[in-house]
Amino acid sequence: MPTKLLIIGWLGALLVLGGCSSSSETTDGGPDAAHDAGGDDPGNDADGAAGDPGNEDGGLKPDYDPTNEFLLEIPGGVSFCHGFHQDRTWQQELAMIGRIDLQPGFFNLPRTPGTYQAELIETVVFGPEHRLLQPTAAQGQFVAEYKSGGLDEWWYKFHQDFTFSGTIYQVEIFLSIGNEGSWPEEISLDNLAWPAVISARIFIGPGENPLDEIQAFGLCALPDVFKSYSATTAGGDLILLEEREGPYMRACQAAGETSCLFLTSASVQSGEFQQTISDRLRLVYAGSHHNWNDQFLLLLDPPNSNVAAILVEAPDFMGNTGSVSYKDAEFKEVAQDEIVDWQIQ
Repeated sequence: MPTKLLIIGWLGALLVLGGCSSSSETTDGGPDAAHDAGGDDPGNDADGAAGDPGNEDGGLKPDYDPTNEFLLEIPGGVSFCHGFHQDRTWQQELAMIGRIDLQPGFFNLPRTPGTYQAELIETVVFGPEHRLLQPTAAQGQFVAEYKSGGLDEWWYKFHQDFTFSGTIYQVEIFLSIGNEGSWPEEISLDNLAWPAVISARIFIGPGENPLDEIQAFGLCALPDVFKSYSATTAGGDLILLEEREGPYMRACQAAGETSCLFLTSASVQSGEFQQTISDRLRLVYAGSHHNWNDQFLLLLDPPNSNVAAILVEAPDFMGNTGSVSYKDAEFKEVAQDEIVDWQIQ
């Protein structure tokens, strides 16, 4: 039987990227039929082994043994986007924006404790300058660990070092897969649901100060809209904001009843100027404990004349009606207006 060790992907000692079958899919005749890629095997499973790599039996997905591993799918275009820290200012949040793009593919996750080499990350962009971080090695590594207690879980913690201008950025990705009566067999990051959760963090330099050395991330694709806001200024500008809630607190740095919120979309109408923003690197949320004192920073591209950014300060429970600050490319205020109508949906 062909060897089943191709350790080149994320969280996968035993990574096998499935190839597409050149003929119509048929049922595997070997004893691994229920978990085979679906293509014809040339009799290689007759020995009762778990299966052969999908690229050898023509299937779309790799073979896997559900008693000893999970099959993880990372579709193309899956990324992590920056979360927020409840004690930061909007300036500090802006300095810590970023995105982590993942390698697409299918990955066999071993249910065997140990440390494994892995290649997961495609690109890392960090900071308002969109610094492209460079890996210090082709691969990182991950630790597989079993946890028992209130919920039995398998933990997969991946880390890889990146660098920019002499500073080390350690990227950490944490995946937890829980057992609520039975273990899942296949998991996809495009519809991840409890009891499987995933988040990421970047530790900068010493990686000790949570305000400017530790940044949390959640999947960019989030569930349905949490809240929508509509702000109308005294001057007639209209700003629409859309928030979504991260499913896991490790995606933010918050405590207690503070929600892990992300600003995911915004639109601006100011006179004849109109712009819709969905690029998460141009959207920044800053909030305090309990999500009080919400601030939303929008980076315009192209700018509206000399206005390159807009900071919306939401009304609060103290009676402040809220305001909109218009800023230039250096984030200096060029104008300000009060909010006369604030709607929440």
